[in-house]
Amino acid sequence: MKKLSYLLGLLLVAGLIFTSCSDEEDDPIDETPTMNFKGGEFSPGVDYVDGDIALPANTTFIVGITAQSNSGKDLINLEVTSKFENDNTVIYDSTFSENSFDANLVFPTSAGLGDEVWIFTIEDKDGNKKQLSFIVTTEFVGDSVKVNLNITMGSYNDLDFGSFYATSTDMVYFKDDAAANPDIIDFAFFKGNTTQNTIAAPAAQNVITVFNISSWFPLNNTEIELANISSAEFDAIGDTYTFPNVPGAVNEVNGLEVDDVLMFETVDGKTGFIKVNSFPAKGDKINIDLKMQK
Repeated sequence: MKKLSYLLGLLLVAGLIFTSCSDEEDDPIDETPTMNFKGGEFSPGVDYVDGDIALPANTTFIVGITAQSNSGKDLINLEVTSKFENDNTVIYDSTFSENSFDANLVFPTSAGLGDEVWIFTIEDKDGNKKQLSFIVTTEFVGDSVKVNLNITMGSYNDLDFGSFYATSTDMVYFKDDAAANPDIIDFAFFKGNTTQNTIAAPAAQNVITVFNISSWFPLNNTEIELANISSAEFDAIGDTYTFPNVPGAVNEVNGLEVDDVLMFETVDGKTGFIKVNSFPAKGDKINIDLKMQK
């Protein structure tokens, strides 16, 4: 009887051991990839975005991503999607075949104001996916805009309209009046035989030659070049706007046509846009609109 009880006890223990081992073997292994956002500083003055944040509209931000496969199969794809209002846009879609992934990616914020959901999805060859997201709340940060519309300027030979413009006074000046205050003159208009319709800084060599103003002091070297916005985008600029810095050192634009938009930066560091509206039929004239920092 004792022997039978002993055997039954052994069977019971063996059954418990077998059940325990079976339970452990049946536990599913999580093969979902691991993905994390990098935090902290990317470079002096620039931090990684790794969670919900408020940023200016029409700017950029940087996201650092690390990922690791947990299935034994390579990672094959990273997709980044932006959801703003009712629009879902795939911003980034990269295919590769690596066991791990490490990248720093730069993305643009929305031009509109509100909450923009950014979704990051990494996938391996077995279809296992990991997804992370955060919200970028876009805010408007810009300059107050000064507007002067319907400005008519004449070339060097026009007797009705002056050729020189001062953004500080929002006025057009004839040569004699401009000569009395050269320090306020930001740009001039003339129509040349080879340059055709031209807007240029007082310091531009063609302006000095055409108007014979080499004796002026100072000759302001306003930076002027074609802008990368359309006339419609110029018209849409409201009470506030983030004006870009002028990237180069160009001080003259020739061959102007209707709807051309120029960007400029004065010697005082004020930036803005000039839009060409028309060239009045009689005489060598130009009609422009101007929007700039106050």
